[in-house]
This record gives sequence, C-alpha cells and structure tokens, in this order.
Amino acid sequence: MNTVTIDYDKLSKELSFRGKTKKWLSIELGRYETYIAGMKQNPEQPEQVERLICMVLGLEAGSLIVPKKQEETGEAAILNNLYREIQKVSTIVEGLQESIEKVWNKSSANTIQLERIRDCVKRFERSDHENAMDFLRKILAEGKINGEEVLLRADAAGIKRADLMKAKNDIGVDSATTGYGKNQKTWWFIPN
Repeated sequence: MNTVTIDYDKLSKELSFRGKTKKWLSIELGRYETYIAGMKQNPEQPEQVERLICMVLGLEAGSLIVPKKQEETGEAAILNNLYREIQKVSTIVEGLQESIEKVWNKSSANTIQLERIRDCVKRFERSDHENAMDFLRKILAEGKINGEEVLLRADAAGIKRADLMKAKNDIGVDSATTGYGKNQKTWWFIPN
C-alpha cells in the first residue's frame, strides 16, 4: 500500500473555501469526527484516502499530496518555476476578487429600492400551507392512497408534516383503515 503526505494546510484552506468543516469531511469519509483534524499530527496516509478526499471535495486526485523534494534539473525545474509563478498570480487574482467584492458591496447602497422589490416578490410567493394543499389535491386526485405513501412523497417534496396535516384538515381529506395488526393500513382520500 502506497502512502503519501497530505498537505494539511491546503486541505484546511479548501474546506474553508467550500464552507465545510473537518468534522463534516470526516463523517463523509465514514470515519470518526476528528479523523481529518488528526491529520495535522499524522499527514502520512494511504494513497486511497487522499483519492477519496479529493473525490468528496471534487478535486483532482493527487492535488492534496505534498510533492517529494527532488533535485530539479531541466524541464522539471522549468515546470516548478512556472508553477510558483502561477501561484503568485493566483494570489494576486484572489486579492483582486476581494477588492471587487468590496466595491460591489459598496455599490449596492440603494437598499431602499431593493427592499421594495423584495416586498413585491414576497407578495407573489406561496406559503408552505398553500403548497401542502396543492400537493394533497394533486396526489389524492388519483383516488385512495396509502397514508404512509403520502407521508413519504410529502417528505420527498420538502413539505413539513405540520403543514401537511393542517392542509389535510382544511381540504377535508378523510381516512379509512383496513386490515388488522401488522397488515393494518390507513388510506387517505377526498370524499365525493
């Protein structure tokens, strides 16, 4: 098994850039919560671990490996110098992005108009309760549906249970139970 040295600082910066935590990445990898934090003391990891981290973060495999020091000659020296220059330009571009962001934030001084626009848009937004009522009408138009299926579909559609139950009462959805014990099912339907 090949081991590589993971660039812990680069990994930390990448997580920070993406708004993720070391705990989140540790859990995504199926490890204990402090697994990534522990890499600071032990950056030597199997090559497969580095590949998996890169895959989870959407990076190219090998991009978190600390390169091994070798004597640079010929093309390798040229490429490494070119890489260093690109890193410098990258740092300058990041500084420019921050400056552009500051200018953009200052240019949005007309917040009163933005608030008016936001208020107008909010008038046209539908409430969660209205979305739940439309959802129930749509799926119950097909006829009787198993209550568990309704709840699963509502969860998949992002509808809260409280809104669903309130909509059920407001629309007048009725329910009927069939079977006994483990075979018992509750069916939801809109009475004729």
